[in-house]
Amino acid sequence: MDKKSFKPLVDENSKILILGTLPGDTSLENKEYYSSPNNQIWKILSAIFNPKYELKTYQDKKKFLYENHIALWDIYKKAKRKKGSKDKDIIKNIGIGNVTVADFSRMNLAFADKTPFIKDLEDLSCEAVVFLRPRRFGKTLFTRILFNYYDRSLAGKFDENFNGTWIHSHRTPRAGSYYCLNFDFSRVVPDSRESRDSFILAVAAGISYFSRRYPDKGFPEEALDPKLYSSASDLIGKFLMSFVRRAKDGERLYVIIDEYDHFANEVLSKDSEAFRDLTSTAEQHDGMIKTFYTTLKSYSGRDAGSCIDRFYITGVSSVSL
Repeated sequence: MDKKSFKPLVDENSKILILGTLPGDTSLENKEYYSSPNNQIWKILSAIFNPKYELKTYQDKKKFLYENHIALWDIYKKAKRKKGSKDKDIIKNIGIGNVTVADFSRMNLAFADKTPFIKDLEDLSCEAVVFLRPRRFGKTLFTRILFNYYDRSLAGKFDENFNGTWIHSHRTPRAGSYYCLNFDFSRVVPDSRESRDSFILAVAAGISYFSRRYPDKGFPEEALDPKLYSSASDLIGKFLMSFVRRAKDGERLYVIIDEYDHFANEVLSKDSEAFRDLTSTAEQHDGMIKTFYTTLKSYSGRDAGSCIDRFYITGVSSVSL
């Protein structure tokens, strides 16, 4: 049986957040944070902030927290525990591989809720966000979160996908309002002789996925043959031009790109001249990466003929931009 955490003890003046794991059995029985007489947290907090403060009742403890600008919450909203109150007995599965946002709730997977960052991103004045972090930092998962939150085809699955997360009770007006165009460049071959064709294939895959969801706005499969295009920039340019012609007023794209620099960094580590050929538009250089992003940029904004409203791009370094 799942054991559920409490609502946070927090107010508008809170400055310090203390995160527990999951309430112990005594706390759950009494419906109070850190209710067990064996828990030392109240003695520790009292010693730090006000040794003279008497913490006899739970109301005393809550008053003490608020006066000292302290908030309490737990990492788990709910979880199974074998027995007792020890963290080591919490049973929680780890999501491995290509899990979806809905899987975390459905399969009871461990999940660090990063959905508050959705609103933070919207509040930024910048419409193009480049998120650079080391590998295994959750970048790909967050691109999936953004896709599930903003894509029009998934608007009806908002409750299924986000129930239990912060954003579920703080939904923004932009939720489910975009045509999301996703690209994953992690599989582009980092061989300078093959990267051009592989790059076109990766772009075609993103457009193909878009077109299956929105056949009236996308390309038929026969139009995605890489042999028809001189470059990835050529392909994305023709797709965006087609979208502009077909889109109605207010219909905009959210472009989400994962691992934008993966193959370029691999090339850089082996052949600096080949890297310059990928990223530079100087004389005698192809610059296929730079021309691709230049084409995307030319369709962004609010001018006539534009169609891209926002970008979210992940990578490890800024060397390819």
